Amino acid sequence: NGHTALHWASGRNRTEVVGALLRAGADASLKNRDGETPLDIVKNKLDPMVALLEGRGRS
Repeated sequence: NGHTALHWASGRNRTEVVGALLRAGADASLKNRDGETPLDIVKNKLDPMVALLEGRGRS
């Protein structure tokens, strides 16, 4: 799926791991096979409220 360790930790809401990876120099701009960055994963999968507030949750 092309996930980096940062994608994995972000998608599982592992704040302490994400922080450690970023401090160690992990690149938050890398995209997985679906074209998602770790931030995209958090926005799209972990926080449905973000999607609603950005208008993607409209029917």
